[in-house]
Amino acid sequence: MDTTTWRFLCSCAGGAEPQPLFYAAEAIALINGGIPNSLFGVLYKGNWYSYKTAPEWTAVAMAAALYPGDTTWVVIAISSTGHIWELRPKQVLESLGRIPNRVALTNLASIRKSIYVCGMGRVLLRREANGSWTDLSAPRPAASEGVIGFTQIAGTEDSPIYAAGWAGEIWSLTGERWQREDSPSNSNFNSVAVTSSGLAYIVGDGGVMVRGRHGSWEVVDTGIDMNLQDVCFFGGEIFVSTDFYVYRLTDAGLKPDLVEESADRATTCLKLIPARPDVLYSVGPQDIFERRAGTWRRLA
Repeated sequence: MDTTTWRFLCSCAGGAEPQPLFYAAEAIALINGGIPNSLFGVLYKGNWYSYKTAPEWTAVAMAAALYPGDTTWVVIAISSTGHIWELRPKQVLESLGRIPNRVALTNLASIRKSIYVCGMGRVLLRREANGSWTDLSAPRPAASEGVIGFTQIAGTEDSPIYAAGWAGEIWSLTGERWQREDSPSNSNFNSVAVTSSGLAYIVGDGGVMVRGRHGSWEVVDTGIDMNLQDVCFFGGEIFVSTDFYVYRLTDAGLKPDLVEESADRATTCLKLIPARPDVLYSVGPQDIFERRAGTWRRLA
């Protein structure tokens, strides 16, 4: 992938193991000319493949899921205004669609073998196996609350779904009941991850990290003041990324994990993508790295 002419937008992992990395990228020349665009592709066994569909909108998030009773994975990419690119990788079937009457969507997540989308106004929608979307949104903000919304969601089979967002908001969804959590921070949150034991980690601007579960939250001293853009649970540990580095959480705070000071070091990080069985991807606009057996190597 030529990162002098293309810039990565978002990505996800899914499918049979070893899970390939699906991605969306934009042509730098087109976007510099004011033309939104997205190219979709996959990195599979060291080879780059692109798909045919190239819509004139910017992808902001991707997710993949294998729905119960379905025999093939589905990969979804969305724009902030609800445009959808859908892929069935096994059959190489692509289609375009749209979630009607939706704007300011922010992220996608695969939870409990379904794909969810969140957004501003505390929006949460669940994609059903037939491609329809069920509205599970939290209570809409009052006008006096200003601009409020969810930036990421996460959950496990046994935990509530946790939604984090602007102004330090944390909400939990158990069944069909939303509960606003007593957040220990008012910083904007950017990402949330839930461990196998159901403990949630939430990161945001200014190096803020909180952890906890329904009804109990605490601030974690990260030791850094950079904006934390993403968090994930991988290999029994918590990893965090900024725009430029990847860190691993230790008892002494966040410690550098991908910061090699060399000519081949990562210049952009941004997103973390765990993939089965034992791979963690770091995806930035100009770089993709792979962590395997504790060692990082450049893929793009």
